[in-house]
Formats: sequence, structure tokens, C-alpha cells
Amino acid sequence: MKPWTNRRYGLGASIGLVLFFLMMTAGCGGRATGTITGTVTYLGNKVPSAKVTFYGPDLTVSTSTEVDGTYKASNVPLGLVKVTVTTARVASSRAQVAQSPVLKQKGYVPSAEKMVTVPRKYSDPQQSNISLNVIEGAQPFDIDLK
Repeated sequence: MKPWTNRRYGLGASIGLVLFFLMMTAGCGGRATGTITGTVTYLGNKVPSAKVTFYGPDLTVSTSTEVDGTYKASNVPLGLVKVTVTTARVASSRAQVAQSPVLKQKGYVPSAEKMVTVPRKYSDPQQSNISLNVIEGAQPFDIDLK
């Protein structure tokens, strides 16, 4: 008896083939997306460590900016999306730490990284007034905040 005609091998092979075709077709018909790259600036200064979020009709995608203000967002939904930029609160400066007994007592050390904080309105998709028509594939989108 040939091994592939054995009932045990036949059933396993059939299941294997079905699973293989299911996995191969699972990616077909997936949603097309775009990849957005750019630089975030505020008043001419590059914004490091910011969160950039793209709000589509049924999908939200977020990414972070690098130290030089650049970002890359993958799997952004196609069509018109609203965009927000969120930064952390401004950290205390060395002078503020020196004058604050509470910060001194807690041993606070300010970050050496240059902080750039953008106004709060840019973190709200209804107020940011930033939008983009995303196309399939890669596209540049620099965000210049004022």
C-alpha cells in the first residue's frame, strides 16, 4: 500500500491542504492602507517624542516622532483622515528645580533632551484642523504647526 493512499495520511494531507489554502486566502481581500512619513515642527522647531495619530472612519493609527521630529505611520486607512499631534507636558528646567524645595527633595533631574510642547488644541481631532487624504502606498506628509 502506498503511503499517500493510506487513510491516515489521506486525512492529514487533506486537512493540511485546507489549512494551507485558508491561510493563503486570509490575506486576500484585506483592506488597502497607506504609509505616511514626515516631520513634525512647531514654530520652526522639530518636535521630538510626540504622538501622531491618524483618525479614519473605522480605524485609528498612532506612531511617535523620533528625536529629529520624523515619523513613519504604517497601515493608515485610505481616504480622508483627521490628524492630531500630542506632546508631554513641559518638564521642569534646571532653574525651576534649583528654586523648588519639593523637586530638590524628590531628587528630580530634568531631561537633557530638548522638549517642544505644542498647544493642546492639536491633540483634539475636532480642533486640530489637520487632515490628509491618504492614498494607497507611501506618501510624505510634513506637519508644520503654528
